[in-house]
Amino acid sequence: MTPLGRRIAADFKKRFRKIRTRALKKHDICVEFDAPNAALGTLSVYAGEGHATLFIGDLAHGHFGSDEISAETASKALLDFLNDLFHDEVVVWANANQKSGGWFYAKHAPKRLERGTLAFLWSGPFRP
Repeated sequence: MTPLGRRIAADFKKRFRKIRTRALKKHDICVEFDAPNAALGTLSVYAGEGHATLFIGDLAHGHFGSDEISAETASKALLDFLNDLFHDEVVVWANANQKSGGWFYAKHAPKRLERGTLAFLWSGPFRP
């Protein structure tokens, strides 16, 4: 596991003690757990040398960090985002065929979503 991966894994365990992570089978995954909302699937954090990638099931993924910032800063950015996700502040979405997706903050949600868009909060379906 990379230094960033070790940092994220340790920080995650300290900050989110109640979330049960699974045993890791791949060396580049530093944190992995299932969302309580099955539609979101498994959340996996892969850590490289300078950045981490968060996968939220098959719906979306995003990058945290860069070679220009410290492991501490990248870990904090990722964990702050996860905290927002866990508190239903983040909406995860995918289009009907699930070929594109992403996330946005619920407070900035559009009045309507495109027909067929799948959208979820940590706790369940999202409706604008």
